[in-house]
Amino acid sequence: MAYVNRNTYNSMKKKAEESAGRKRAADSEVKQAAARLNQLGRESAGMSAADLQRMQRQFDNANRALQTELEELRVELGLQLGRQAVETRKRLDEIRRMAEGNKRDLEAVNRQITDLEAHMNREFQRLARQVEDKRKQALCCYDRYRELLERMQELDPEKHELLYPNVLQPGSYVLRTGLGYVLDNIRQGSYEAAVGVAQTRIPETTRALGHLEFFDGAYRQAREAAEKALSGARRALEELAADKKTVVIVEGGVEYDDDHRAPYWARELYEELRQRVEECEASFTALDEARDAEGLTALTGELQEIREQLTACGTVEENERQLHYECRESLSRIYEALDRNDPGLWSLEGVFTNESDLRDPVYMLLRRPEGYCLAVVCAPERSAEPLGAGTVRCFWQVFDRGRGTDDPVKCAILHANVTEILLEAGIRAAPEGKENIAPADSASFTRRAAADEAAARSRWLDQTRRVIGLHKKGETAHG
Repeated sequence: MAYVNRNTYNSMKKKAEESAGRKRAADSEVKQAAARLNQLGRESAGMSAADLQRMQRQFDNANRALQTELEELRVELGLQLGRQAVETRKRLDEIRRMAEGNKRDLEAVNRQITDLEAHMNREFQRLARQVEDKRKQALCCYDRYRELLERMQELDPEKHELLYPNVLQPGSYVLRTGLGYVLDNIRQGSYEAAVGVAQTRIPETTRALGHLEFFDGAYRQAREAAEKALSGARRALEELAADKKTVVIVEGGVEYDDDHRAPYWARELYEELRQRVEECEASFTALDEARDAEGLTALTGELQEIREQLTACGTVEENERQLHYECRESLSRIYEALDRNDPGLWSLEGVFTNESDLRDPVYMLLRRPEGYCLAVVCAPERSAEPLGAGTVRCFWQVFDRGRGTDDPVKCAILHANVTEILLEAGIRAAPEGKENIAPADSASFTRRAAADEAAARSRWLDQTRRVIGLHKKGETAHG
């Protein structure tokens, strides 16, 4: 009876075991590489660009070494299978010759065939397990790759790529396409190709995710600061515009009730600031939609400046309100002083204000029995410091309407007497030269006073804007 050469069989078995050992070692290297990949993925979010580049090189080197080893293993397995196929054909030929030469050894032949079938089944099972291990490795890489991409998508990568195109490379589209290649290779059974694509793209995805998390954190911090600054500017604007009853106390403790809001007294400045807040609201919406951290930071600085300008606007409001009532009180004091000096000789024909804008000068007309008319104008004299408290400037002119023309001598004498009376009462005299200007009548006198005040206020308003950093083109005196 003939038997299969046991030495040949043992040699084949030993080679198969060596091949299986090398396969297990390669699998162990793959698992260690995957573990290192996961660890590096977790650590890479906080790495610098240099660290990420170094990590990329390490991944590339490890990947090339792994691919080389897998290729050697594939070649070795192919050679083994080829040798085993030749050896199997030899054994089958020997068995066939045994059967033909000696029918009595049929039972031994059957045992040899059974042993050969068992051996081949074990080999095929081993190869199937090896293929299954590669499939599992490919699926593991796919899951890791997909998880990183899902985290990226939560951070709106496309918007950040528009802002930082040179940093976020390759883009999210390329990385998502890479995941599709991995899945296609797995479906086609090309597990080594799937692993190769994943091991190239996972480090790039990890690096992109780290950058995205940094940019998203900066955006959220900038958004919070801008939103807080915008809320503060809105609140300050609403407080200025709110209805409120105000008591103005002027010199001597005299009180005036006033219910005009800030937009009335500081209308030009208030309106410009209101428009700027609305513009900032629109800018905030656009920058927030674009996740533009730098733009939001700049907007926060602008809103903080507006908040300071609104505070300055409140100071202007208080000063303008105070000056108006001090002008009115000055007229009252002038009339009282004149009536006290010449009881019953001065009759009050009227006190006049511009009801559309109380910041304009106020004036009154007094008349004496002999026909002389006294026009008194009280105007705000704002501080050289734009946000400083101002004073009141009063000046007057005497007219003689009892005759066809003014008697300049009599008018000058009466003007001097009025000036002396008011100075004794502690009321500030007119600036030098004002008393020498003789307009045709009291109406012309008051109109010119209003025009002079409008020009002075326009200059003061321009200076105030420069001081608080607010500018507007085409400014007019009364807004």
